[in-house]
Amino acid sequence: ITLGTVYATPHGSNMASVPFTPTGFASIYIMELRPLTTNIFTSININGMHIAHASLFAILFFSSSISFIVSILGRTIRVSHLLLFICGIVLLSKGVRFSNEFILLNVPLITFCLPVISINVMQDKIKTTVFAIIVVILAIIPLVNIHDSFGKPPKYPFSYKFLPHGIARFLRHIDVGGSVLNHPNYGGYLQWELYPNYKIFMDMEVPFLFTNEDYFMVNNALTNSGFFKNFTDKYNPSFISVPIANAVFKDMIKAFPAYKMVFFDDAEVLYVNQKKLPDIEKQYAVKSIDPFLLKYKGIDMYPKKDFPFLLEELLKIAQINPDSIITNQNIASIYNSREMYEKAIPYAENIIKNYPEFFMGYKLMGDAYKGLKMYDKAIANYKISLKKADIAEVRKEMGLIYFQQKQFRLAYDTLIKSVNVFSQFTSYKDLYYVCLSAYLSGRYRDASILMKYALQSVPETDAEWHKKYLELLIMMNLKIEN
Repeated sequence: ITLGTVYATPHGSNMASVPFTPTGFASIYIMELRPLTTNIFTSININGMHIAHASLFAILFFSSSISFIVSILGRTIRVSHLLLFICGIVLLSKGVRFSNEFILLNVPLITFCLPVISINVMQDKIKTTVFAIIVVILAIIPLVNIHDSFGKPPKYPFSYKFLPHGIARFLRHIDVGGSVLNHPNYGGYLQWELYPNYKIFMDMEVPFLFTNEDYFMVNNALTNSGFFKNFTDKYNPSFISVPIANAVFKDMIKAFPAYKMVFFDDAEVLYVNQKKLPDIEKQYAVKSIDPFLLKYKGIDMYPKKDFPFLLEELLKIAQINPDSIITNQNIASIYNSREMYEKAIPYAENIIKNYPEFFMGYKLMGDAYKGLKMYDKAIANYKISLKKADIAEVRKEMGLIYFQQKQFRLAYDTLIKSVNVFSQFTSYKDLYYVCLSAYLSGRYRDASILMKYALQSVPETDAEWHKKYLELLIMMNLKIEN
């Protein structure tokens, strides 16, 4: 009965041939369809108790193979185990996507053969000891791997990370319908969110619903101007949704003035065909922001005089899609840079709510509370941020707060871990607080050594900081060496 349920679809008996559809060229660009290679067996990476998935598969594959050989040579093989092993090999030949199924099919074979192998090669005392160690290790490894995989859980029950959630929300917001030239990777999500008002070009159901030619065409249309022209001449799409990592498209699209940028999120950038939908372009055109760079460089790539224009467009985007990391992060950063700390807090909270596994929301919250001189709340958020990712800048901000609170020993211990004294990119302004906190915490020898390094980095043109260092030298009762 269970096997028959796969035919309970409108396609009926046509479903029977689907598992045997040749994948052909699709296995080149679809990772799950790629054939198993020997590379997976030549390197096993074990980091402490954490075992990478590929390494774990290699270990279990060898275990299955050894168990199979031992069973054959010892003439103890069961028919059921033989059939399961053969079926597992057949599945592996279909691609790496069936690696988990192979292991599950061979668990009975491994568990059957392990006692047989151990009895033949071990004495009772050794066997007991080794079994105890193996049991403990096997009990710990899954817990470690589960913690590594789920120790920083995303938003429950559904996370928008890596999805064009904002693009879908914008298209539903304007609700004009039309066709969307999309990258196939996001096709399934867009189809789910936008059907039936919008038609997408394709998703990754290759070669079952779409052809290799479809994938070749759209992949090149988003990176090659010749392909793009041929595609748009043929289909004349209302919208183009391009991955935000595809910076090539940003320059290519300049040769096609009919398409203008109107929206972006953490995954994609959306362009509208202004010849077909001129009102959408006039109302929503993005003019001040380059999202392809903003995602990776943030607002520091812009001069501060442009912040008001950036903020205006970011706030406009956030009204439609309040869940984006990019928009919330940069809005909060602008408000913090303009000392409008209270306004930054809601946007930091949006990141924490939607992406609790990401350090940036807590970092921005800490920056805002630091600006408001609410140091305990700032430290609390910085500590959570460090649990998500060990970022030197966050440690430095914590150290500076400890300095403000006159907790000089704690300030020095924190700053010395975050400020790389030997880096050419370390500011002499940061080194000043490392030196001063070392001195005020009673680390006189460290302070003396650090001062020798710091003095060489202060530019002669900066009279203010020369004066600060001179005062610190006097306080430390040191002499400048000529």
